[in-house]
Amino acid sequence: MIVPQLKAKNWKQPFSLAKSLALKWLILALIWFDNDQIRSFAKFEQEAIPVNERLDCTVEDFKGSESLKKRSRAVLDFHTTILDESNPKSFEIDVLEIDENTIIGSIELADKSKKIKSFSIIDGDEYGYFTIDNAGTLSIADHHAQIGSYPLLIQATDEKGWQGKATIKVEIKSTTTNQVPILIGQTFNITPKFTSQRLIAQIEAEDPDAQSNDESVSYLLHHIEINKNKQKILGDEQSIFELTKDGKLKLKDASQIKLGDNYLLHIKAIDAQGGMTEAKYDLNVLSTSAPIINSQTFSIVEGSPTNTLVGTVVATDSDGSIVNYEITAAQFLITPPMPASNSSSDTQYNPMNVFSINTTNGQLRVNNPKYLLNVLGPIQLTVRVRDNDGLTATANVTVNVLDMSVSIAQNYSLSWTTVAAHPDGHNEATGGVTSDKLYVLGGFTSTFAPKKVVHVYNPSTNAWTKLADMPPLSVSTTHGGATHMGFASDGTDFYIAAGYAANASGAGQVFGSTRVYKYTVATNTYQELPQLPTNRAAGELEYIDGKLYYFGGTNTARTIDQGNLYMLNLATNAISWTQLAMMPNPRNHLGSVVYHGKIYVFGGQKEHDGKLVPQDDVHMYDPATDTWTHVTDMPRAFNHIHASIFTYGEYIFTVGGQINHNAGTYRDVYAYHPPTNTWIRFTDIPAGRMSPVAGVIDGKIYVSGGNNSKTTYVANLPSQFVVNPPPIQYTLQISAEKGGTVNNIGGNYPAGSSLTAQATPNQGFTFDKWVNGSGQTVSTTNPYTFTLNANTTLRAVFIQNPSPNNLHVRINAGGNQVTTSGQTWAASQGFANFLNRNTTSNISGTPDAI
Repeated sequence: MIVPQLKAKNWKQPFSLAKSLALKWLILALIWFDNDQIRSFAKFEQEAIPVNERLDCTVEDFKGSESLKKRSRAVLDFHTTILDESNPKSFEIDVLEIDENTIIGSIELADKSKKIKSFSIIDGDEYGYFTIDNAGTLSIADHHAQIGSYPLLIQATDEKGWQGKATIKVEIKSTTTNQVPILIGQTFNITPKFTSQRLIAQIEAEDPDAQSNDESVSYLLHHIEINKNKQKILGDEQSIFELTKDGKLKLKDASQIKLGDNYLLHIKAIDAQGGMTEAKYDLNVLSTSAPIINSQTFSIVEGSPTNTLVGTVVATDSDGSIVNYEITAAQFLITPPMPASNSSSDTQYNPMNVFSINTTNGQLRVNNPKYLLNVLGPIQLTVRVRDNDGLTATANVTVNVLDMSVSIAQNYSLSWTTVAAHPDGHNEATGGVTSDKLYVLGGFTSTFAPKKVVHVYNPSTNAWTKLADMPPLSVSTTHGGATHMGFASDGTDFYIAAGYAANASGAGQVFGSTRVYKYTVATNTYQELPQLPTNRAAGELEYIDGKLYYFGGTNTARTIDQGNLYMLNLATNAISWTQLAMMPNPRNHLGSVVYHGKIYVFGGQKEHDGKLVPQDDVHMYDPATDTWTHVTDMPRAFNHIHASIFTYGEYIFTVGGQINHNAGTYRDVYAYHPPTNTWIRFTDIPAGRMSPVAGVIDGKIYVSGGNNSKTTYVANLPSQFVVNPPPIQYTLQISAEKGGTVNNIGGNYPAGSSLTAQATPNQGFTFDKWVNGSGQTVSTTNPYTFTLNANTTLRAVFIQNPSPNNLHVRINAGGNQVTTSGQTWAASQGFANFLNRNTTSNISGTPDAI
C-alpha cells in the first residue's frame, strides 16, 4: 500500500548506528517546527515509496522530556495514518447490479484506532464512476460505469490532517456473455447562426446481440474536449450540448459557440446488458453562406382542382440543407389591365390563396382554384427559402395560367326549316320553354325603347298568341317593358327579374332595375315578388327547388361587372334576398341553365359595347355547398346567349350569339355533355343570330328571332338525342268539410285520367257542392266525374238540415175534419194529406177552430 512519507533517499535497512543517530536528530529538528511547517515540508518532500522502504519508527526510539515525546507522536501519527497495504484490497461487482449509490465495499485501516476525518479518490476515476464517503464506503456514482478494471488511489485524512494513500482495485464484470454496441465516430459541422435546441445529429449504434427491438441502446455524452486541447467538460455538467437517451444530439446553448470552435465529444453507447462502448465525434463551427434561389416559371391549366401539383421550386445551399419554403407575396399579372369588376369584395379573391407550397420540399400545389383563371393572367409569387443557419433568399416564381383546351368530340347533322314567324320580331328579348310552349318577352324597338309585349308559340297549332303585357320593371316608371332580363321557369310558370327597363316616359330605358315578377300561365297574370337588393341588368335568373337565384350582370353605369349571387326562398315566403358565394370571373350577357340541381354558367363578356372582352369560361355552382367550380371552356367565347341556352336530356345546348361588338353574329349550335365533359356540334342555323330565344319541345329545337328577326327556325334532333319523357303525373287531393265523407281517391294519376268523386252526407246534413283549393265551386253534382289534367284539389261541402217544427192541431166539435188554407185535416188513427217536414204551412184559425 502506498502512503505519503518524508523522502529518505538511499537509505536501506538495517540502519547503521550513524544513520540511526542522524535520523533521530533530523526528527528532533523537525519537531521544533509547527505542524503547518511539517505538513508543508511533508507535502514538498512527499513521494510514494514501497512499503519495504518505509521508515518504521516507534516512540521508544525517542529519549528526552515529555515535550519531546509529545512532538514525536505527531510525526508518528503522520507515518502511521495509513491504509493496510500489507493486504491489498480488491472489489468486484457485476455490471447488471450497477446503479447509482450501489455500495461496492468499505475501506479498512491498518491502525483501527485512528480517527479518520475523510476519504477521497484522488486518481484512477477518470470518468467519475465512483464515490467514497467519510466512513470509507465505496459506491457507484454513475450508472453508466463501463465493464473494466479500475485502480483507484484512495487517500485517508485523520482529524489532525495527516494523510495516507493506498490503491484499491475495482473490477466491473459481466456474468453473461455480451457483445458491446458498435459505435463509430463522425464529424459534424454547424454554424454560428445555429439556434438553441436545434438538432445537430442523430447518434446511432448497433447492438450485435440484441434479442429484440425492445432491447434499445441508450446514449451518454460523457465529456467534451474544447478545441482539442484536452480541456474537459463533463457531459452532465456542461451547458453547450445535450444528448438525449435516444441519441438526439442538440445544441443546448447557442450563445456559447463561435466561429472556429472545435469540440471533441466523447459519447458512450450502453446496451440493455450494460455493455458499453465509446466513440469520439468531431463538431466544427464553420462559416456559412445564404441559400440560392433563382426565378422560375411553371404553367397550369385554369380551374385545375385543389392539390394539383404545379411543380417543385428549386433552391440550393452550399453549407446546409434548405429547411423552409414560404410564399410571402403574390399578385395577378393582368395584361392588359383587367376590366373593372367587383371581385375584390370577395374574401376569396386573393392571389395568396390560389397556391400553397410545401414548407420542407418546395412542392407548389393548387390550394383554391376559384380564381385560377386565364383571364386574370399569370400569377407571380414571391418565394422565400431559409436554411439551417436561418439565412434566407427570395425569388419570383411565375405561374402561367393556361386556357382550357376544348375540342369537338363529334358532329351531327340537323335539317333546319321554319315555322310560324314571330308577330313583331325581337332583339335582346328574353324567354324560354315552359309547359311545352315557347315564350318571348320584351326586346328593343328600333329606337332602343323596351317593349312590353309578350307572345307564346304553341307547336301544336303552329301559332303565336299575344299574352298580357309586362308590368313595369323599374320602380321609377309606370310603363312596362324591358330587355336584358333574367328568366327562369319552374316547369309550370316562369319568373323575370331586373334588366334594362322602360323609363318614366316609356320611350327610353334605364340601365338597371330591381323588380322581380312571377307569371302564372293558367291565369295570364303577374305577381310581384321581393325586389333585388340593388339594380342589375344583363344577369341571369334560375329556379331550383323553390328558390330563385340571380347572378352576374352589370351596374347601372355599365362600368363594373358583377359577381354577386343572390337567392330568394319562395318556399318560405322570404321577404328579402340572401347573398351567397360570389361568382368567379364576374361578367354580363352570359348564359345559364339548371342541370341536375346545379347551375351552369356559360361565356359572357366583360365591359360593354366597344370595350367588351369575350369570355369562354364555364362555371358550375352547387347550392348544396355554396361553391363554384370551373368545369370547362366554351368552344368559342360567346356572349348574348342568355335566352338561347337550354337543357335537353343529358345535354346543354347553346345557339347563336356574339363574340365582338358589331363584328357579326354567329350561327353555331353546340351541346355540352357534363357527365363526360365533352362538346359536340350540330349543323348551324341558317342565319347568324344574336340574342335569339330558343328551346326544345318534343325533340325539336326552336329558335326564334334575334337581330329583330321574325323568323322561327326548327329542326328535329337526331333520334339518339330524343328523350322519351315519362308520362305526366298529376296529383288529386280530395277532402270533406264537416257533415260528411268522401271516397278516398286522392293520389297521383297519369294526365287525362277519368276519376269519380263521391260525397256521402252524415245524418242531418245534405250535400251542397264541390269546391277547389281556392274555394271556387267546381260542381254541384254528386257523384262527380271529371278528367285530371292538372294538379287538383277537391273539397265536398255539406249543409245542415233545419230542425223539425211542432204543429199542434185541435179538431173542433163540429166534426172529425177541418180545412185550413185549402188543406183538409181529418182525425183518424193516422193523418191523411200530411205535409212534408220541409214544407212550411201558415194556418189561420178562428176562435172556434184553433
